[in-house]
Amino acid sequence: LDRQKIDDKSIKKVKLGEGGESISRNNNNITANDGEVEEVPSPVKEDEAAKEKWRGQWRKFCGEKKKSKFKEIAIQRICLPFSVNDFYQTIVQDDAVHSFRKFMTDIGEINVDATSWQPPYDPKINHMDNTPPSKRTIHYVHPINAPMAPPTAKACKTQYFHNFGPVGLCLETCTIVEDVPMTDCFVVDDRLWVYEDENDENGCVVEVTFNIRFVKTTMFRRIIENSTRNEFNKFWGQFGDMISSLEGPHREEEPSVKKEEFEDAIMTVDEEFEEGTEKVPLSTVISLIRESSMRLSPKIKAPSSKHLLQKPQELSGEESPP
Repeated sequence: LDRQKIDDKSIKKVKLGEGGESISRNNNNITANDGEVEEVPSPVKEDEAAKEKWRGQWRKFCGEKKKSKFKEIAIQRICLPFSVNDFYQTIVQDDAVHSFRKFMTDIGEINVDATSWQPPYDPKINHMDNTPPSKRTIHYVHPINAPMAPPTAKACKTQYFHNFGPVGLCLETCTIVEDVPMTDCFVVDDRLWVYEDENDENGCVVEVTFNIRFVKTTMFRRIIENSTRNEFNKFWGQFGDMISSLEGPHREEEPSVKKEEFEDAIMTVDEEFEEGTEKVPLSTVISLIRESSMRLSPKIKAPSSKHLLQKPQELSGEESPP
């Protein structure tokens, strides 16, 4: 095969075989010596086609999960400045920089031990192509601050990871508490949803819902529901604060006031204080500069994650997967 390498917008000539048969390529079309033209898909088109396939399967998965909605909302919506794949690499994958193991240790859980994902996650494999989700367990000791209860309790989180490439992921977790009276009556199921942000091609959206599921009857059901709801809202509230503090790889923060804008602000102040006027306190001048700079550089502040977290008394909605 004798190929002449030139840029993509030019014509590529290829000589094949002994017969000297030749073809030429112009942009994404191939023209054979008989004059017939065949279109060759570009990498960009192939990527978009693959994404559309992921989106279709993500919508199908969300539709299936809607059949068993979780009514408790721990995180209503947090927009992050990085992609779904970045979220996986930063938080979900084994030995991630901000892994669940590190997060749980940071908030006070004791002896946190997480297994590796099995089967290991392969970004080339689509979960919906008859591939089971990856699974892992997190064993830990949870501190308890309640009357008539032991100071700590063993607990286990079993997690299932559903992957949909760059479009979305879902992390399903079942939490069981051991060695504490009445904890064998219930388990807690939660779902961490992460999906692409339609308003930001480099961003993603995070939501968390959960459900307190009773496996045995108990006269203390109301007490268990209230205390467990508070515990999980606190856990995911801290998780929301953690991920909101992370910086995305695709963005760089701009200085609040650029040099040119600062100079314009000073000129604005000069216009307000002409020669011959009385002296003005320095604090007043600085305040005017600051106000002028803010007018020149309007900023839309992102809402704090605390405002994005649903308050316990408002947890009456239903899960709404993307």
